[in-house]
Amino acid sequence: MNAAKTVRTASAVERERAIDTIVLGFAADPFCRWLWPEPAQYLAAMARLVPIFGGKAFDEGTAYATEGFEATALWPAYLESSNPRNISLYLRHGFEIVGEIQHGSSPVMTPMLRPARAGD
Repeated sequence: MNAAKTVRTASAVERERAIDTIVLGFAADPFCRWLWPEPAQYLAAMARLVPIFGGKAFDEGTAYATEGFEATALWPAYLESSNPRNISLYLRHGFEIVGEIQHGSSPVMTPMLRPARAGD
């Protein structure tokens, strides 16, 4: 049985490691791979996109990582779930579905919002 991982705030110095973890984490994502089917396309595009969507989390103190960067999260409380298997996880953490986005034959993207809570 694996021990629980400690989650800590990721510093700006660790920005690239955190972003690399997210890029790797979405490598098999249905929407991302539909959008960028070629591996080189995907790696180049996601390496540019992640900082645009979540880069301010480092300035705000809302970038989190486990030791060794096995997992990383860049907040705050809006996301677009590109994998339907993840929706139940986000719902359990207080996110609400606000719609669906689909273009042609693309997989469905599900925008979700989590209202601010005390302690956030």
